[in-house]
Amino acid sequence: EIVKLRDSRNRVIGTVETKQMLLVYAAMAAIQDAAEIDAELFVVQGKEPNAFATVGKEEQNIIGFTFGMLEMIGMDVDAAAAIIGHELAHLKLNHMEERKDAIENSSTTTFSASATKYTRDNERESDYLGAIWAVEAGYDPAGAVRVHEKLYKLSKRYVGFSGSHPSSIER
Repeated sequence: EIVKLRDSRNRVIGTVETKQMLLVYAAMAAIQDAAEIDAELFVVQGKEPNAFATVGKEEQNIIGFTFGMLEMIGMDVDAAAAIIGHELAHLKLNHMEERKDAIENSSTTTFSASATKYTRDNERESDYLGAIWAVEAGYDPAGAVRVHEKLYKLSKRYVGFSGSHPSSIER
């Protein structure tokens, strides 16, 4: 069985297996408990494997996965847990606020997408704390290893992570 995901105009933008969504949402609930932080999970368009954390309207924490990320991790719930833990850690550690402060205190007056990216140290902190929460929630930390092995294999095709993230080998 599949879940049809729709945009704000009710158009189908993609499909995901029901079982995969149940596994991802179960991991999300368990890791939110371990992290003591709430967030909503969104699936967004994009063939490139990616995930993100942000704060939406009314200060709602949001975690997003692209269809490409869901395709990459498949039914590997431990990999999903690693990604969710990592993204929740960005929110819990207020990395967005750090970036906003850095931009506001910069001598540069231009605002760009690259200026809003987390630092490599932010990424390392989120990897570490996210892995702890995943383990506390009962998931295998080897899921994070599998995520980065897959990202490393794909890195020649997708270069989006290279500027702001430590290498998959390091992670």
